[in-house]
Amino acid sequence: MLFGRAKETFRFEKKDACAVLTRYSGRQESVCMPDEYEGLPVAEIGDNAFYDCAHMQTLTLPQSLKRIGTGAFRGCAALICVNVPDAVREIGDYAFASCKSLEEIRLPAGLPKISAGTFEKCRALTRIKLPDTVTEVGDGAFAQCASLCAADMGSGVKQIAENAFKGAGAQLKLILPEGYEGAVPEGFDMLYKRVESGLCLAAYAGHEVRLALDDAVDGEDVTEIGPRVFAMFAYLESVRLPARLVRIDELAFAGCSGIEELTFPESLKFIDRGAFSGCGQSEGRPSYARVRRGDMTSASGLKAIRLPAGLESVGEGAFSGCYALEEAAFEGADTYIAQSAFSGCGLKRIKLPAHGTELQSDVLRGCTELEALTLPDTLESIWERALEGCTALKTLILPESVQLIAENALSACTSLTELRIPKNVRYIGDGALSYLFDLKRLSVDAENARFSLQNGLLVDTEEARVISANLSVPNEFIVPYGIKIIGAYAFAGAKYEKLTLPESTSEIREFAFAGANLKELIIKSRTLTAAQNILADVEEVDVDASEEVLSKIFGDEEE
Repeated sequence: MLFGRAKETFRFEKKDACAVLTRYSGRQESVCMPDEYEGLPVAEIGDNAFYDCAHMQTLTLPQSLKRIGTGAFRGCAALICVNVPDAVREIGDYAFASCKSLEEIRLPAGLPKISAGTFEKCRALTRIKLPDTVTEVGDGAFAQCASLCAADMGSGVKQIAENAFKGAGAQLKLILPEGYEGAVPEGFDMLYKRVESGLCLAAYAGHEVRLALDDAVDGEDVTEIGPRVFAMFAYLESVRLPARLVRIDELAFAGCSGIEELTFPESLKFIDRGAFSGCGQSEGRPSYARVRRGDMTSASGLKAIRLPAGLESVGEGAFSGCYALEEAAFEGADTYIAQSAFSGCGLKRIKLPAHGTELQSDVLRGCTELEALTLPDTLESIWERALEGCTALKTLILPESVQLIAENALSACTSLTELRIPKNVRYIGDGALSYLFDLKRLSVDAENARFSLQNGLLVDTEEARVISANLSVPNEFIVPYGIKIIGAYAFAGAKYEKLTLPESTSEIREFAFAGANLKELIIKSRTLTAAQNILADVEEVDVDASEEVLSKIFGDEEE
């Protein structure tokens, strides 16, 4: 008799050679659905079939099941876990909504979609992993799942409704597949995307001022921090990076002026373009983070960094504008440092990679606190403006390996007192040694076949080009015969009042005499090419030259 009563709690209908459960009316805590009804396999649970079955805690479903209808288990408040059979291909809207005790559910591998409201208000659900076959997640599918802390969307999802996670757990970590291009839903704290190396943190929606990033999520390592994730988070005071981090993408922490300490993990290989640019506040403007703490001192931002041995590259402008950054040390011998990487920093000390062959363009430009710099013995090229404006730099020894000093490379190193051009240098660009006002001793290795000193001028003998001049010569200077080219910035900032160029001069390049103290310029050559800005910022100079030369210097202006 008891067996008969149990059977009566399940009501079935026949449909297309299968059985459909239309209603369960029992009050058992543990429910096991039958596999068959009158010899027909149970293939479907109808709409609202278990609606508001408040006593059911565990449920065993038949392996023949293919469909779970709309609201089928809605309001089953005591249901703790469900294992959905592999044959199921459809779960209807709100099928498990308001199952407030549901902690765990296993979804079938072939499921194509998570319908609207399927798990709405499942407040005990902490984790969900979707099968790779799911391509769509509907409206409110996980809305108000207040305990949900990790949601893995599998590898096949193409579309997620904007409100799919509305009101979900405040610490929700949402994992999207690699290459996901659909709309990003609301309601997450951390958004991750799969990449080849693991997980990439793609977005952060929290407001923590001290943040410890995950080493892993559901067993998968966090290996990247994506582009602009924390850009302009000026209130952020500290960040602990993931232990197995491989890459920090472009502009990831740009403008985070409140971060003053940072430890890079040994696993790190790439710091991309602008990753930490502007992580410092200029003097007189304390960072937002310091103002919030009531600390009004002016220096703020990263103070010192150690870059691990395994680091392969630092991208363009990676630490540019880190005004408070006083020290940087590269532990690796072969790390590539891109252009502008440390431009505008407050560096006082930097340990460069031991095997570096190039100082890229603008790499230390405007580091006005840098007093000494040790260059690697393997250095071959110093590119455009690499050390321009390092106004505190007093000593610089160029290693014998140097072959190229590009345009404006050492320009405005105004405290530099001594410089020797090594024997292997084959190219020195215009302006490379301009505005070196304190340079007392300039020498060229006797074995250097390309460059020489002539009357205090550094000359490229192959081109007969003046690269730089002794700026402190008093009163008058006469350029020796044989010089053909006055290079750009060659006499910029010169102190003497009178300068004479010989008949051999055939070209005067841009800003050649910019900011000089010239009162009289004598050009003996009758014909030459000259840029019209050669006398930029020079006041009341008298130019003695042929009409043709004057017209090239001043254009249509009358002398």
